[in-house]
Formats: sequence, structure tokens, C-alpha cells
Amino acid sequence: MSTHSENLAKDKIGASANEQEAAPPEVVAQEAAMPPRIFPGPPPPPPIQALNRSVAFGDGLVGPDISLRIPNGFRWSQRWFGDVSILGYDYQNGRNPGDPFIPARDSGDLDGWGIIHANILQTTNWSVALNTSFRSLQNNPDIPGGSTGIEDGVSSGFRIARAIGDTGGIAFGGEQVIQWDDNTDTGRNLYLMASNGWWLGDNGKDYPLFIANGGLGTGRFASLTDKDEPFNFTCTPVESNRKVGKVDENLCWGPIGSVSLVFDEWWGTFVEYAIGRATLGISANLTGGIPLRVTAGVHFAENDEIVSFDELRWITQFSIGF
Repeated sequence: MSTHSENLAKDKIGASANEQEAAPPEVVAQEAAMPPRIFPGPPPPPPIQALNRSVAFGDGLVGPDISLRIPNGFRWSQRWFGDVSILGYDYQNGRNPGDPFIPARDSGDLDGWGIIHANILQTTNWSVALNTSFRSLQNNPDIPGGSTGIEDGVSSGFRIARAIGDTGGIAFGGEQVIQWDDNTDTGRNLYLMASNGWWLGDNGKDYPLFIANGGLGTGRFASLTDKDEPFNFTCTPVESNRKVGKVDENLCWGPIGSVSLVFDEWWGTFVEYAIGRATLGISANLTGGIPLRVTAGVHFAENDEIVSFDELRWITQFSIGF
């Protein structure tokens, strides 16, 4: 009997506790009318910018290159003042079947040049930069390209860019525009470019980042040789009787562009196109501090035709920001 009485007492105590814990009807109705709780998501990504051929961001981070030769339309990085790049390549005049993929050091089939960029003026949306190119990087005659001194083939250019929103931009500029002698054969390369990026991850807020870049260019952007190209237009004579770089005697415009996929702040890949030549490249950002990037590519199409394996040519670039 005592056990039964104890159970009845416990049931009464439990029922009383449940009645005390039950919320009033008006509280239940108020809670039902409230909107569901929203958990905050990741912050929006920083604005897309550029450091030479590399993608950069408004928070100061610099990622991999999004092209090799083709410039982009993004405004210059607000964090980094300048950039130095050294570019090397093989078989400037074409690779013949049977030629090794990596030429011998003394073969005369290796070449390169360097360029320094400096961002001299910027506002919230605009950036203005100057650049100086060096066609010869050393003057040792025993090394290919050493027949001329470092002071030969020096030229200058400029870049004016404006951000369009947080993911786009447009730029007008040029490299090797003012040539201080007749030893520059890398083109008087003016360009007008537009670029935009799309964040593909986490509802448009995270990597991977897809970037499309296109526009018009002159010089070596528009012509591989001294002959007219089928897509050139508005050609204007500007010089005559040049010793080298006959392509610069005429200023012709042609279509150029690139598409790239940036996997994260460290790696990316791209395809670029100019005057019948297409290049597949891969790029890596090597540090999380001072921007140090290395990029390599192969020209897989020439004259708008896919080349055979034994005609592939490579191009590399090393860049450091400051």
C-alpha cells in the first residue's frame, strides 16, 4: 500500500511541475509568429584587383597569375606598390621537328626579358602605373642574348585602370610603348582590356574563382611576325627602317583574351589567346607574405591550329611584388 501511495504522490508532483513549466498560450503564439533564426554566413569576398598578371584582392592578398603575356582589366593592388617580372621562353621563331623541348644553353634558342611596374597614383576605384622593360637581362656573350648590354632595348609604358564593382574592371595601357632605341623586338604593345570574376563556391562567396578577360592589343599582342595577321585591323604606319622588330613599323590592333580558374590563393590555371596563338598555363603563389609567383605554360596552338607534340614551345615567368 505504501508503494502505491508513493507512486500516486510522485504522479501528482510530476503533473504539477509540468503545469508550472508549460508556457502561457500568448507566449507560445508570440514565439510561433517570430521569424526563424538566421545563422550568419561567411563575409563577402574582398574586391578583385591585380598585381601585374596576378589576381590580387582588396585585403592585400595576391594569388597566382591569371595569364602570362596578356594583361588584364583589373585595377592595380591597393596594398602593393610595384612588381618585377622576368620572362623566359624558347624558339622565338618557331620549333622545328626534332628540336629538343629544352634547348641547350648555348644553342641560341633561349631568350627572355624583364619588366618593372610601379603604381604611382591610386584612388578608391582608379589606379595609374608606369612600367619599364629590359630586352636584354645580361651582357655575357657566352650566354644566349648576351650580345647586347642591359642598357640596350630599354622601353617604357603605362597603365590606367578603373574598378567596376567588386569583381570587374577596365584598363588601357601599354608596354614597350616608348622605345629608347631600335633594339626592342618584343612589340609596341598597347591594350584595352575588360575583366570580370565570378566566385563559384559557397553561394558566390568562396573559391574557385573564374575570371574572363578580353580586349584588343597591338604589337606582339596583334602580330607574331612582321607580316599582316588575318584578324588585324586599323593598321597605321608609325616607323620605318627599323633594325629589329619590323612588326613595330605598323601599329595594328587585334583581339586578345584569357580565361582562368583560380582554385585558391595558391594555385590557378589559365588559357590565353592572341593573334592565332593559344597558351595553356599553370601558376603558383609561393608565399603568404611578399608576393612571389612562378608560372609556366606551353603554346599548344599556332596560327589557329593545334600543334604536334614535337612542336610545343614553353614560356615561364617569375614575379615578385614590393
